[in-house]
Amino acid sequence: MTQPELQKIDAYWRASNYLAAGQLYLLDNPLLRRPLKRKDVKRKIVGHWGTVPGQNFVYVHLNRIIKKYDQDLILISGPGHGGNFFVANAYLDGTYSEVYPNISRDEEGMKKLFKQFSFPGGISSHVAPETPGSINEGGELGYSIAHAFGAAFDNPDLIVACTVGDGEAETGPLATSWQSNKFLNPVGDGAVLPILHLNGYKISNPTVFGRMTHEEIESFFKGCSWKPYFVEGDAPMTMHAKMADTLDIVINEIHDIQKRARSGEKMGHIQWPMIVLRTPKGWTGPKVVDDKPIEGALPVGVVLTIPAAGSESSDSSVITNEDGNYKRYIGGECLIPKFAFMNPEVTFTMPPHQIANGCSDIVAHLMERYFTRVKHVDFTDRLIEGAIRTILYHGPMALENPTDYDVRAEIMWAGTVAHNNLLNTGRIGDWASHDIEHELSAQYDIAHGAGLSIVFPAWMKYVYKTDIDKFVQFAVRVFDVSLAFDDPEKIVFEMIARLESWYRKMGLPTRLSDVGIGEEHLREMAEKCLAERDGRNGLGNFRALHVDARGASAYLVITSPHRGHISVGLSLHILHFGGHDRVVLYASLRGGKRTLDAVVLERNHAEADELSVFDHEVELLLAIVVVPDPDALHGVVHAPLLH
Repeated sequence: MTQPELQKIDAYWRASNYLAAGQLYLLDNPLLRRPLKRKDVKRKIVGHWGTVPGQNFVYVHLNRIIKKYDQDLILISGPGHGGNFFVANAYLDGTYSEVYPNISRDEEGMKKLFKQFSFPGGISSHVAPETPGSINEGGELGYSIAHAFGAAFDNPDLIVACTVGDGEAETGPLATSWQSNKFLNPVGDGAVLPILHLNGYKISNPTVFGRMTHEEIESFFKGCSWKPYFVEGDAPMTMHAKMADTLDIVINEIHDIQKRARSGEKMGHIQWPMIVLRTPKGWTGPKVVDDKPIEGALPVGVVLTIPAAGSESSDSSVITNEDGNYKRYIGGECLIPKFAFMNPEVTFTMPPHQIANGCSDIVAHLMERYFTRVKHVDFTDRLIEGAIRTILYHGPMALENPTDYDVRAEIMWAGTVAHNNLLNTGRIGDWASHDIEHELSAQYDIAHGAGLSIVFPAWMKYVYKTDIDKFVQFAVRVFDVSLAFDDPEKIVFEMIARLESWYRKMGLPTRLSDVGIGEEHLREMAEKCLAERDGRNGLGNFRALHVDARGASAYLVITSPHRGHISVGLSLHILHFGGHDRVVLYASLRGGKRTLDAVVLERNHAEADELSVFDHEVELLLAIVVVPDPDALHGVVHAPLLH
């Protein structure tokens, strides 16, 4: 097609779209000669916009085919409640005014046309028998393909184009009608050209064909003895060109089949052509209204099949890219479900390990909100504590008694409250454990909840000294740890032990070794976790993690009065502390408390720039020194280290 031809087709299409939209919405002001007022717009709309642009698109392109090939062709419209498209085109070509002279082709007639659609005393929202050119009642009845074949039988010069909605395609009559091509005789019958219009949804639910991939749809129709041609996209001018080219191919193919059959050729099994037209729901309408996506998007609803989720009240999700093992957050208001169906009985068939992982995730959501540096949050502290105790109490019961739906309901409701951000009011939580776990489950085949049961106790051991009173409060209120323990650290570690015991009771791991994970990817995961953090300095709010990917090799010499000198080869990992680069030297010596001498490599026989000691902050012995050039260091200096 030439560019001027494409532009004419597009202009006709846009005009028919406007006439169809006007029927849906307008009572007055049909040409928009003045700004819209509330009185100009219908209060209650019955009818669909989703199917209309696609049907108008098909209509104008079939008109081109009729003119180009002098083709005897009719169109049967299958999708329901899209009657405004048929009326719009009949009005545009003058047919409607010929049948209904009171609907004149001027501004006053357009006003009447708009007002009457799906309005008391007017016309129906579907392609009713009163509509000029209508021979089919579309929609959920699903008879469009059957009617198309009925029109084609014994009508050798006729091509019957039939637009099928993907919601309509799910009906029993329509699903069976795909097989009607087995009865079509190319010698004495006409042809049927199905055009499956896929926009993905029926009302507010994804359709069967909308869920299928390109390859699955192609295989399905080939299995039904059709030869599918795909026209997919959303750019109008590109789509016009694709549709025009495809229709030319398809029409010529139909003519070729008929010509060969009517010349006496034995045709055998025939695969008749069809078209799969895939466009967005709400195509050509506003893409965004009030900051919410409109085109191609519908409100999300969820049916919970697991009692422990929280997704039904969340605006966030994650996407995993297996190419590179990345798992990243995605969020936005469009992900917040408009409704959630929460019936514990629906969760009965969920495997126990999924329930356990879900409970672990909910507890993590709550703990990450709980551990905050914000003060004066006692009210939400109490709410979070109560929600966690609910999960801790009911989680094992749900595994032991799968038919106790009251228990499942308690977990389900606690999960919803845990993740709707009510309990995060006025708080800044710490989501570092979730970010760390995402790297773990992205790298390894491990469930999210299982990863959290490994990460969270380790996170607690790392950060608890930042605000030990907060951890003591948590231990006493949530895990009933006695204040009779002789020091705060004992209380905290007893709490961590009880948390790990609960994880194990739920059948969850608490160590990387429990799931067969070694050290080979830990460095990689740490660097991924801390990279590109939206400009933030580090990871976590309760206590931030910092890292620099640089590294060097050296030797740490550890001396003991009883064993002499031992040389241990180590990697030096450069971290940021207070804005200064310092090297962390790790020594894997474990055991009870003891005092050892660490021999630290010295530069140019001079005293080390700085040496500091972590008391009980990690399980490994370590020293921290400033090392500008590790290769240039030699000599020794002694300092005590505590384990």
